[in-house]
Amino acid sequence: GALKRVHDKSLKLLEEEHATMLAAKDRAHAAVLQQVEAEVEEMKQKLAKKDRDHAAEMEEAKKEVEAAKIEAKRLSSTLDAAAHTAQEEERGRLQAQIEHLKKMHEMDREWERKQHAEALEEANKAAESRLKRLQEGQKDTESVSRLMTQVAESAELVRSL
Repeated sequence: GALKRVHDKSLKLLEEEHATMLAAKDRAHAAVLQQVEAEVEEMKQKLAKKDRDHAAEMEEAKKEVEAAKIEAKRLSSTLDAAAHTAQEEERGRLQAQIEHLKKMHEMDREWERKQHAEALEEANKAAESRLKRLQEGQKDTESVSRLMTQVAESAELVRSL
C-alpha cells in the first residue's frame, strides 16, 4: 500500500508538473499568439494607412487630371477664339483691300470720264470754232456776193449811160 501511495503521489506530482508545464506552454503559446496577433494588427493598420494614403493620392491625381482637362479645354477655347479673331482680322484686312481697290477703280473710271468729257468739250469747242469760222466765211461770201452784185449793177448802170 505504501508503494502504491508513493507511486500515486509521484504520479500526481508528475501530473501536476505536466499540467504546470502544459499551462506554462499554453501561456507561452498565448503570449506568442498575442504577439503575432499584435503584429498582424499592426500590419493591418499599416496596410490600411497605405490604402488610405494611396486612395488620397489617387483622388489628388484625379483632381489634377480633371484640372488638366479643364485647362486643356480652356486653352483649346482660347486657341479657337484666337484663330477666330485672326480670321476676322484677316477678313477685315481683305475687306479693306477690296474697298480700297473699288475706290481706286472708281477713281480711275471717274478720271477716264473726266478725260473723256474734257476731250468731248475740246472737240465741241473746236467744232463750234470751225462752225463760227464757216459762218463768218459764209457771211463774207454773202457780203462779197452782194458787193459783186452791186458792182455788176453799177457796171450796167455805167454802160447804159
